[in-house]
Amino acid sequence: MMRFLLLVLLFLPFSSLSAQENSTPILEMDVPESEAIPGQPLRVSITILVPTWMPKPPVWPTFDAPNLMIRLPERSTGPTSRSVSGETWSGVRRSYQVFPMVPGEFVLPAQNIPIVYSDPENGQEVTVTVTTEEVRITGLLPEGAEGLDPFIAATALSLSDEVQGDPLALQAGDSFTRIISAQIEGNSPMVLPALIAATDLPGLRAYPDSPGLEESEQRGLLSGTRSERVVYLAEGAVKGELPAIELRWYNLETGAVETASVPAVEVRAEAGPAGLEPEKSIGELVLRVVPWLFGAIVVGGGLWLLRPRLQRVRTHLRAKYMDSERYAWTCLQRAVRDRDLQQTNLALQAWMRHIEHPDFAGMQSIKTALLGIGQSRYAVTAGMDEKAAWDGLSHALRAVRQHSGSRVRMRISLPPLNPTS
Repeated sequence: MMRFLLLVLLFLPFSSLSAQENSTPILEMDVPESEAIPGQPLRVSITILVPTWMPKPPVWPTFDAPNLMIRLPERSTGPTSRSVSGETWSGVRRSYQVFPMVPGEFVLPAQNIPIVYSDPENGQEVTVTVTTEEVRITGLLPEGAEGLDPFIAATALSLSDEVQGDPLALQAGDSFTRIISAQIEGNSPMVLPALIAATDLPGLRAYPDSPGLEESEQRGLLSGTRSERVVYLAEGAVKGELPAIELRWYNLETGAVETASVPAVEVRAEAGPAGLEPEKSIGELVLRVVPWLFGAIVVGGGLWLLRPRLQRVRTHLRAKYMDSERYAWTCLQRAVRDRDLQQTNLALQAWMRHIEHPDFAGMQSIKTALLGIGQSRYAVTAGMDEKAAWDGLSHALRAVRQHSGSRVRMRISLPPLNPTS
């Protein structure tokens, strides 16, 4: 019995020393495969074990790297335990999905992970830092897909084309909308390139929206949609087509290269109406021009002598007129009559500088009409009728001018407060 007690007493220090030496946290990395087709995931797992417990979670690395997409799958992080030297160690495990986005070789650099755990000797918190290993990832281009640019791999890919409006019956100032959507399965919509190229049709201006991406994940498989919307405005006569759209992609299930496409969109627009002068004979032109030409020579000679003085007077009068409320109102009316929204906004700002204390209700009516015009032209959902919005703007402008007219004339007609001799 005494011998057994002596053996126990001799063993305890060594056992305590062994436990103290083996109390350093353990970090393990698991990379089952390091090669994948671009767009397909590889799994990288990190396991951290401590002899006691961790009162605070580890600060996990993000593994950001160019041309690699890093994601956390569902239930990516969870507890774990293991027997180490006959003792149960607790820990946590995190799994990453690493997607090479293009063919080539990539590196997940080594990163530090701060860990806080309870000291097995005294229970105090201990902070240590462990370092991950460097991981090399390869994106492999499958045979037969060498000519794909960009490379897109998926289990399914389709394109759809929606045209809102009639691109074959446009007049100058009319618009229509084209919406292209790409649906992809087995990969993220982030791999899809821009779908609608810039148009170079003369007389047709494009107003693109920001592309929309919708991504979903089901049982670790990615899918989603990329949508692009462009509003086209006919600024004059147009004759041509918006090009067809094609996407070549690699089918992961069949191993073949396939093509998704939508056809071209034909566009026709007529120029705005223009007045036509009646044709005149040469004799009529001569009879009309000669008397005027003779008079012009006589008058021109006299004006030449008075040219410097007339030029100064003309410049002064022109500057005074162009700075007047009447000129600003004329420009505003012309812009509204032409239904030019950009020029209307500029002319409105210039005219408002001549109005003292404009009617508040009238200004609200002007703002409401301008918003209605913008919504009727470019909003995705149906808004106010554009003709009604322009008519409302014209009525609101006349009401504000009529209400403020006396103050405009008063400011112009009042003599200076301090006349001088």
